[in-house]
Amino acid sequence: MEKNHKATKRIILPEFNTPEQNVMFMHKALADKDYAKFLELVRCGCPVSGSILNSLSFFGFSDKLEETMDCCINCTDDGFAYLAAVWGREKTVVLFAKKRGSFFDVAMRKFTVDELVKYEMWDGLEKKKSYPELIAYAPFPYKQKAYKLLNAKDKQSLFSKLGFEFFYNLAKSNGLDCLNDFLELLEGIRCLAAHKEWDVLSHDFWRREILILTALGLKSIDDFFSFVLKQSGEEAVAKFYRGAEYLIRIGKADVLAELGKWYTLADAGLFQLVDWEAYDCSHFSNRSFLRHAEKAKKWDILEKYKCRKKLFWHFRFCRWRRTFRKQKG
Repeated sequence: MEKNHKATKRIILPEFNTPEQNVMFMHKALADKDYAKFLELVRCGCPVSGSILNSLSFFGFSDKLEETMDCCINCTDDGFAYLAAVWGREKTVVLFAKKRGSFFDVAMRKFTVDELVKYEMWDGLEKKKSYPELIAYAPFPYKQKAYKLLNAKDKQSLFSKLGFEFFYNLAKSNGLDCLNDFLELLEGIRCLAAHKEWDVLSHDFWRREILILTALGLKSIDDFFSFVLKQSGEEAVAKFYRGAEYLIRIGKADVLAELGKWYTLADAGLFQLVDWEAYDCSHFSNRSFLRHAEKAKKWDILEKYKCRKKLFWHFRFCRWRRTFRKQKG
């Protein structure tokens, strides 16, 4: 009596085999001229290497190469090299660019910088540390991350390559923190001045005076302040170190009062322009404030802060005595 044997479906899980076993199974299928079995192994995720593809041709399945690669989900670096040798690099690059999984990983390793840019593989550019290309072509998050990884020398080189206007537009449209780096280069300073970025130019101005004057072709600090005054007015000048002194010299002290520069006005002896109540609420140094109050003969302020020595020294004995009284309640 014959026994009926039910056909059982083969379940192949390459991840449970060693790499050597997977290669052996694929070579055996090709040696047995069983392309269907070979293709099943490929579809299941057995890695297709250059050696496997070479065997495919050796055993007479050269015409099946495209079908094999269409079904392939796992390819190796030498698989890429084999295809580039047989098909040409351009066709191979197109295949690896449109597929994902291991193809994408291989592409990020094997593609050139230009190919990664063309197919917008920004992670591959990051791995290759191609920061200039990321800054030039990638979406803003990649630009920002790449810019932070550049050293000062590379930044200066990139400024020259892509232009200061490119980075200025990035700073204004996306918030790239690069404008302070412009201050180290003459062309960068000219760009900032052209766009009237006085807040940036005033940063550590005392340290960069000579560099800024050289960049703008000016001879003195007064020439620079005069230039800023013509471009943007008194408020812009007041932002700079010694800018307030310049405004006082040219008779624009009332502007400082409008801007609340009480310390500067008091230090220059222009007590009539000082709002002492506002100065009292905003001062940072109690010693400077009281020194100015003493010079301005503001005895009520000295009494309020119980400056007994100062009051006594100036013969304000009534006020001096009141400083010893206990406040009610």
